[in-house]
Amino acid sequence: MVSKEYAMGTLNLTAEEFKKLEKWHKKIVRRRKSRYFGAIGGEVTFKITPTSLGEIIEAECCGQEITLRDL
Repeated sequence: MVSKEYAMGTLNLTAEEFKKLEKWHKKIVRRRKSRYFGAIGGEVTFKITPTSLGEIIEAECCGQEITLRDL
């Protein structure tokens, strides 16, 4: 999974948004037979949609999606 430093620094997630991401990701990992996602990670894909009112941030992992920030 993405590190807290990356999520809150580069992605600019709030602490609340990061906790939501972490909880969601842990549920997905628990359901999988393997926790291995590859040598360089990449299990979580982020979709950032900039708008004039702010950013919409969504994440996808193993076919599941979550909206972290909405308008």
